[in-house]
Amino acid sequence: MMEQFILRGLRPQFVVRFVTATGLKQNFSVSEAIDAALLADITMQIVSKPEPVEITSAIKDNPTPQNQPRSDGCSRADCKINVRIGSSVIHTLVDTGAAVSVINTKTYQSLQVDKLYPVDKSDLLGVRGVNDNFIRVLPVEIGKLTLFHDFYILDDVNMPLILGQDFMHDQKAEISFPRQVLSLQNGMTEVSLSQGQDRDRTHNFVRVLSNVTFQPRQRVIFPVKIDNFSENTSGVIEPNFSLAGKHNIMGARCLIQTHNNNSVFEILNPTNAVITLKQNTIVGNFIKIQDNRIFGELKENFEFIDSIKIGEGLNSNNNYIKIATEMGIDLSKSDLSETQKYQLLTLLGQYRQAFAEDITELGCTKIGKHIIDTGDANPVRQFPYRTTPKTKEEINTHLDEMEEQGIIRKSMSPWSSPILLVAKPNSEKRYVDYRKLNRLTKIYTQSLPNLSDVIDTLGEKQAQTYSVCDMRQGFWQLELDEQSKEKTAFMTHRGQYEFNRLPYGLANSPATFNMIMNEVIRDLNWKSALVYVDDILIYSKNFEEHLCHLAALFDKLIEANLKLKPSKCQFACKEVQYLGLIITKEGIAVDPEKTASVHSFAAPKNVKEVRMFLGLCNYYRKFIHNYSKITSPLNQLLHNDQQFKWTDECQRSLEILKTKLTSAPILVFPDFNKEFILHTDASGTATGYVLGQHDKDKKLRVIAYSLRFLFSEIMHLLNTDTLLW
Repeated sequence: MMEQFILRGLRPQFVVRFVTATGLKQNFSVSEAIDAALLADITMQIVSKPEPVEITSAIKDNPTPQNQPRSDGCSRADCKINVRIGSSVIHTLVDTGAAVSVINTKTYQSLQVDKLYPVDKSDLLGVRGVNDNFIRVLPVEIGKLTLFHDFYILDDVNMPLILGQDFMHDQKAEISFPRQVLSLQNGMTEVSLSQGQDRDRTHNFVRVLSNVTFQPRQRVIFPVKIDNFSENTSGVIEPNFSLAGKHNIMGARCLIQTHNNNSVFEILNPTNAVITLKQNTIVGNFIKIQDNRIFGELKENFEFIDSIKIGEGLNSNNNYIKIATEMGIDLSKSDLSETQKYQLLTLLGQYRQAFAEDITELGCTKIGKHIIDTGDANPVRQFPYRTTPKTKEEINTHLDEMEEQGIIRKSMSPWSSPILLVAKPNSEKRYVDYRKLNRLTKIYTQSLPNLSDVIDTLGEKQAQTYSVCDMRQGFWQLELDEQSKEKTAFMTHRGQYEFNRLPYGLANSPATFNMIMNEVIRDLNWKSALVYVDDILIYSKNFEEHLCHLAALFDKLIEANLKLKPSKCQFACKEVQYLGLIITKEGIAVDPEKTASVHSFAAPKNVKEVRMFLGLCNYYRKFIHNYSKITSPLNQLLHNDQQFKWTDECQRSLEILKTKLTSAPILVFPDFNKEFILHTDASGTATGYVLGQHDKDKKLRVIAYSLRFLFSEIMHLLNTDTLLW
């Protein structure tokens, strides 16, 4: 008896029935687009009248057509991959003919998943073999990504796991049969479609060499033997999914070196019980890989390694969530359902290595080093400032901490700057006054991301979900060039020290770190992430895509050995603060916290104060209509040949700017599928425009303003010509 699912809402004039190689049947309207790869894997027959979609699960093996070679050189049995769920590696069928994704009941039971949800009978009717429940948001690890998806539980399906069309659609899957690869999330990860196939029907099972006992909460490396294998080579042991289901233990995916058919394997017992595995128990499967893909060489070791205790209270079902919570991850600003919070915390817990709770966990990237270029300048040496007894105690604490972590070292440098504790906005401290050193340093600059480019990018990506990540003491995760270290020397009441890592307060520290971060996220920059110095913005069209973008970022940071500060990160928000802006799904606005002090700004008394005020205004000029015209009186004061004189016109300009900065509109993201509306204007001295679009309520929303003054050569043009210029 075949199981069948009835999916409602089909609208064909007539229907074509497809029977896939796995025996799953499906009807399509001829008006629907059908994937070319699917056509290569089906037999087709015309059905006389429309009928609901019928999908028959692969209950029985279908050996007749399944293993026949295809014309493209890829056998039908090759559409299988290995998928990791928790500690289990599951042999999985990728089936473009199945409308939904399913999991075998026995496989589900082995995973010990607690959260189940009833099947919605209005959308899915099970004739037989469909469990009354389905698993929501099961974390599936494929390649480099951890993805979340719903799976229906079937009693008699002949594969442990089947990835159907719903999974392919949600994860933006593409199948290349010539290359035999499955790519997910627009190519963010690729896996071989042949990795799950039987290898000449010979299984290289990994078995326990002799009885081994695991004490509660203990991790043990122990000797194993490999079936049907006698080479000395490198390979990977994939844990058997029965470890969790049958024995309540977790095996590690291990890169190992074999000696004949012997090697070692690692297992963790997270329970409070003593567990014993008997000789010849299967714990995994061995996959041989090429030696030239291994970095370094693994040593043979068939002795037990001292047991390592793990933290109390860890549980295999909520371990990742507990890890994320203990890091101080705050989701209070995240607009997420409980299910989405579960997914996000699981992901963050899995990427614990990308975070540092304090400076004892700081990374140190090898991507580049900071160089202090002072040319032929002679060393500068300053005497230390006097400090209070309380400040000395604080300095002692910081010196001990930094020296212990290798951030600083004792020094006998001819250079010396005074120590000066200055509180940063985030309550952290800057330590050294490098102003004299900075005057001798060759300066190179970095620029903020262009605001117009940011607006265009977020609009084009139709971003709806945002995260902002902040590095944990980012500068201290970058090494100094050896010859530059002596220039960072500073004198304290207990002697002289110099930095091994990039210190705060150097003229080029932000520029160097910004270049390093751009290199780290080069593949993500302006696609799913923006970075300025140590602040990273991740943006996505929806929550599911956002999880993948976060995972990709964490992979990049881990690879570069850089760590985030978990308490400063905001994840999966509809609105975030970034670079003095409020970014929402609708557009960008001025951050009121950054402009709150504008109200109390007094009339400038000199050119320096005018420049300081205009510096703030210039950053937000995109939000101020006729900005150039309004600021013209103030800009006149900056001319070298102009005597500083504060006039009534300057005061009016100041007051208008204050008002506009504190009541600036939201600049909406452009929708490139809609019509743009451009209003232009010109006078004898300037041209300007307002670019906008109508929203769903037919209200005109501003995308950008601009105004500029004309050169003297074109001021004689008529207004019509000026508008075209």
